[in-house]
Amino acid sequence: MSGQLYAPVGPSSENPKAARALLVDLGKKDPGNAVYPFFRLTIEEKLGFTREQLKETAQEIANASVFDTHFSELDHEMRDARWLNPALHYALSYVYSSGMFAYYGPSSLLQRLAREGDFDGERRVAKLMTEDGLHSSRPSSSGDFDGSQYSTGRSLDPTSYEELSSLEKKRGRDINHYAPYPLIEKEGQLICDPGPYEAFVSEMSGAR
Repeated sequence: MSGQLYAPVGPSSENPKAARALLVDLGKKDPGNAVYPFFRLTIEEKLGFTREQLKETAQEIANASVFDTHFSELDHEMRDARWLNPALHYALSYVYSSGMFAYYGPSSLLQRLAREGDFDGERRVAKLMTEDGLHSSRPSSSGDFDGSQYSTGRSLDPTSYEELSSLEKKRGRDINHYAPYPLIEKEGQLICDPGPYEAFVSEMSGAR
C-alpha cells in the first residue's frame, strides 16, 4: 500500500507523507521488523528530513531483529491455490505474479551514509536480509525467499555472502510450473482443448 502512495520511479509518486505515516503505523504493530524503517528511509530523504534524522532511521534498521515483508505468506497461499483445480490455475496464472519490492533506493542510501561515515550497520542489515535465503532448502522460485532481497542484502556486505546464482545452484530447480496452452489451432480456428491442461494440473498437484 505504501508503495502505491510513494513509488520513487513510477507514476504513482503521489503522497510520500501518507506512505511514511502508514509505514510508521505498521512498524508500531510489528516492532523489531527492519522492513518498515528500511522503506521509510528514502521517503524521509524525499521529504527533506535532516541528516541526523536519516541516521536515526538507518540505525533503527540495523537494530531490528528480522527483515520480513510478510509477502511470502500471501505468495504461498496464491501458489497453493493454483493447484486446487485447472480453472484456478489458469486464472491465477494470468492475474497473479510475485511482487517486486524497491530495495535499491534504501540500500543505496544506506551505502552512501556508510561511505560518508554516518552509518556502520551495513553488515547487520545484510545479515537480516540474507537470512531467509541462507536458511531455505529450495530456490527462490519456490517462493520460500525473495531473491532480490537476498541480493540486496549481499550488496551491503558482498565478501560475506555468495552470489544468488551460486546459492540457487545448491538449491536445485523448482517443479516446472509451465502448463500447456489450452487453446489449439484446428482447421484455421482456435479451439479450447482442456484435456492436456487438466492432466498437467492433476499430475503437478500430486507431485507437490
